[in-house]
Amino acid sequence: MKFLKKTAAAWIIAALFLCVMMPVRAESDDQVVVMIDPGHGGYDGGTVAADSETLEKDLTLMYAKKIGAQIEKLDSSIEVLYTRNSDKVSWARDDEDADLKRRVIIAKKRHADYFLSIHMNSSEDTSMEGYAAFVRPKDKASKKIYKIIAKNLKKAGYEADNGLTTTD
Repeated sequence: MKFLKKTAAAWIIAALFLCVMMPVRAESDDQVVVMIDPGHGGYDGGTVAADSETLEKDLTLMYAKKIGAQIEKLDSSIEVLYTRNSDKVSWARDDEDADLKRRVIIAKKRHADYFLSIHMNSSEDTSMEGYAAFVRPKDKASKKIYKIIAKNLKKAGYEADNGLTTTD
């Protein structure tokens, strides 16, 4: 549980630094939309904490709401949306591919400018900790954001940068 709390705290710090350090507004006057995706939910509990009771889906929802509230507090002109606001999900059960696609469809339908998906990974190796990011290979903006987040997390005492991974 301590590990999950530390990881979640790192993401909250990351989100705050992202809001403070990065200009979010485009040159146009269009409203900026941030879609926050609390990982898992409904039938999919995600990983289970060391206390054998706390589920990833509950922590990701709690931290997603906290991050969203901080973004709105820092800039009330940013519209913050969520792929889910409760433990209920509106997509197919036990189909990971459909689950992931549904989250992307929600973001696209709402014209999200930014997409933040929150997860708490686990490992049998208790020495494992830290944060990481996954971005598309040509996504220069996200790579830049990650470098800023990593720099600020390091300043805040979170040394375990597991790096940036590109995905297709």
